[in-house]
Amino acid sequence: DPAMGSGHFLVALVDFLADRVLEAIATATLHVNVQPWAAHLAEGGKPWKSPVQQRIAAIRQSIKATAKEHGWAVTDAQLDDRHIVRRMILKKCIFGVDKNPMAVELAKTALWLHTFTVGAPLSFLDHHLRVGDSLHGEQLPQVQKGLQNLGALLLQSEFNRLTLAAKAIAQVADLTDADMAEAALSKQLAAEAASQVAPIHAVLDFWRALRWLIPGWPVTKVSQLATLLKLPKKEQDRQAGLAAGQYPEYAALLKLLEPGQNLVAILGVGRLDGEDAASQAANALIERARALAARETFFHWWTSFPTVFADTANPGFDALVGNPPWDRIKLQEVEWFAERVPAIATQPRAADRKALIAALKNVKMTQTGIHTPPVVDFWALYQQAVERAEANARVLAGDRSKGSLGGNDYPLLGGGDINLYSLFVERAQSLINSQGIVALIVPSGIAADKGAAEFFRSISSTGKLHALFDFENRKVFFPDVHASFKFCALVFGRQPRHLPVTLDAATSAPDNVTISDENQALAPVLPVQAATNSEADSSESKALERQPQPTRCAFYLHSVDEIDEPGRV
Repeated sequence: DPAMGSGHFLVALVDFLADRVLEAIATATLHVNVQPWAAHLAEGGKPWKSPVQQRIAAIRQSIKATAKEHGWAVTDAQLDDRHIVRRMILKKCIFGVDKNPMAVELAKTALWLHTFTVGAPLSFLDHHLRVGDSLHGEQLPQVQKGLQNLGALLLQSEFNRLTLAAKAIAQVADLTDADMAEAALSKQLAAEAASQVAPIHAVLDFWRALRWLIPGWPVTKVSQLATLLKLPKKEQDRQAGLAAGQYPEYAALLKLLEPGQNLVAILGVGRLDGEDAASQAANALIERARALAARETFFHWWTSFPTVFADTANPGFDALVGNPPWDRIKLQEVEWFAERVPAIATQPRAADRKALIAALKNVKMTQTGIHTPPVVDFWALYQQAVERAEANARVLAGDRSKGSLGGNDYPLLGGGDINLYSLFVERAQSLINSQGIVALIVPSGIAADKGAAEFFRSISSTGKLHALFDFENRKVFFPDVHASFKFCALVFGRQPRHLPVTLDAATSAPDNVTISDENQALAPVLPVQAATNSEADSSESKALERQPQPTRCAFYLHSVDEIDEPGRV
C-alpha cells in the first residue's frame, strides 16, 4: 500500500492472504495424498505434508521452546496454523509506505496487534513499512540511463550493492522472529542492507533534488546544461561568468560530471575533496540536495525494497492496493488558514480573504500552542507554503513544453490541476511486475474526467482494465465525503486478463456499451439497479458467468449504493 495511513488495508490483506495460504496447503495435501505413489506414506502413518506446513510446525515448536524456557503458559489454540501463517505473511509479503511518520507507527501497531502471537516477540517490520513520499522517487534504470547519457563513470560494483542488499533483506523476511535473538538479527541484517544501498540511494536523492532545484532537469548531454540554466550563448561569456562566480550550479554540475568522476562514490561520501571554487560549488549543491531530500522525504522504491526490484528481468510488486489521498496539490488557502488564522479562512468572499492575506505582510500575529511560537510571521509562512506547493506541482507534472529537455514521471495523469489520487494510480502501474495487479479506491473521475481520458483508454481498450465498481456515497460510507460524490474500486494490471466473474448486481459488459464519439475514452455512466431474482436477470447473469469477460474490460458497475449489503459486491 503506497499510502497506507494506519494500515487498515494491510491488516485486511494479511487475513485474505492467510486464508489463501491455508486453502492452498489443504488442497495440495489432499491432492498429493490421493496419488498412488503416495499411498505408502499414508499407510506408514506419515502422509505427505506441505513444506509450508512443515515450516509452520517448526515455528510453533520454536515458540513453545522459548515459552517453556521463560516459564510462559502457551496453549495449542494460541499457536494454531492461522496465527503463525499470518505472522509469516506479515514478515515476508506485506509492504507499506506513508509520508507521515506517525501513520507508519500506527500501521506497525495495528499489524502487531492483529498478528500477535503468544510466546513470540513482535515481528521486525522496519524493512517493509517505511516513511517516505511515494510520489517523489526515482526509478533506478532511468537514472542509470541518464547518468550514462551524461558520461558519468558507472562501476558495476556500485550497482551490485542492490543485489547484496536484496539478499540481506531476503534473510530478514525468512527469519521468523520466534525469539528476541532472531528479532535482533532481523534488525541487524536490515541495517546492513540499508548501508549497502546508501550510495545508490544518495544518487537517486541527488537526481530527484535536481528536478526541484533546476526546472527542466534532466538533460541528455552536458552541452545542454547552459541552455537549461539560461546562460549566455557564447562560451567566452560563460567562462567569464564562471570565473566571477556567477553560475554556481553550472560550475557544480560541470565538476560532478567531469570525465572519470565516480558520482556514486562522491554522493555516497557526501562531498568532494578540493578547495577550488568548482569543488566548493559542487559541495554546496550536494548539501542543498541532501537537505531537500530530507525535507520532502523522497522515497526510491528500488533502494527501499531491494527484494522487490532486484529482479531486473521482472521487477515490481505482485499486487498494489489502497485508498490514496484525494487532495489537490495546489495550495488551498482556506484549508491552510483554517488551522492557522481562522478569521481569514471563514471569510465567505475570495476578495476579502485575499485582502486579509495581503495585510499579513505588515503584521506579525500572536498565536499560542505547543508547536507554534507565540509570534508568527504568517505572511512568510504562507509564501513558503505557496512556493513549496508550486515546486511540488511542477516536479510532479514534469516539463510538458514542446522541445523540453526534462523528464516526466506522470505523462498520462500529471497535467492540469493535479489531484494526488491520479498520480498514485499512474505510480501504481509502474510499480507492479508484468503479471501484477492494482486495486485502488479512487474518485470516479479516473474513468470520467477528460484529463484522465488518455490513461483510461490505455487500460480499457487493451484488456488491462479488469473491473471498475462505481459508487455514490448516498449511504455515507465515508462521513467526510459529500453524499453525491462518486468514487470507484479500480482494478487493472499490466497484462490483459480473462476473468470469469460471478455477478452480484446488474452489470454491463463493454461490448454492450455505446460511448459517445466526443468522449470515446471515458467510461459510460450506467444507471442500473441492484440485481433481482427475475428470470431475465438470472439468465443474463448466468450467461455472463459462463464465459470470461471480453478482453477489453471485465465490467462496469454503477449505483452500487442501492445494494443493501455493500459487502456482497
